[in-house]
Amino acid sequence: MASMILLLLPLGNIYFLYATLFLLLMLAGIGLPLPEEIVLLIGGYLSYLEFTDYWITVWVLIVGILVSDILGYLLGRFAGEWVEERISHLKHVKFVLEKAERYFKRHGEKVIFLSRPLTGIRVMVPILAGHFRMKFVKFILYDIFAAVPWTFLLVTASFYLGSGLDLFTEVREVKHTVYLVLAVGIIFFAALRFIREKESAGSADR
Repeated sequence: MASMILLLLPLGNIYFLYATLFLLLMLAGIGLPLPEEIVLLIGGYLSYLEFTDYWITVWVLIVGILVSDILGYLLGRFAGEWVEERISHLKHVKFVLEKAERYFKRHGEKVIFLSRPLTGIRVMVPILAGHFRMKFVKFILYDIFAAVPWTFLLVTASFYLGSGLDLFTEVREVKHTVYLVLAVGIIFFAALRFIREKESAGSADR
């Protein structure tokens, strides 16, 4: 897929390249079966080949992700109830949505941040944020916190790997690294919370 995209890109016009990368992220964000990671890695690779400027590419891709997520948020905000009314009669749908809403209202910020590397799930998160009435400022703030380092990570990895880049292998390797970091972070905070709860329980017993 990545090789096909590279062949179809308008390499002779830098502005069309930026516009195409932006458009691909927009389409990926609304359901096109194209992993966001592939677009980011292609962006970095094009910068390595000097078809595009590295920094402009990074910011074009960040803005593309954010605009795509904002559209998803607005879709959930203004069309979510309409969709829910038409599917709520299906088995378990109402129960699942109610449970998802409770969880999202308690941990929505974490969901936005941690879902960024998760293909498929991240497409639904902005829609759910809008549907469950998360404040837009809070949503976009955490979305920025997630999108900026994610974009820098993949574009920079692709840029510095250059000619040795295997897009599909690199997607897997980068994502595995991200998953490992996330897992370590979750375990750390879970352990910290457990210790604090034990200390609080010990203080209460005294």
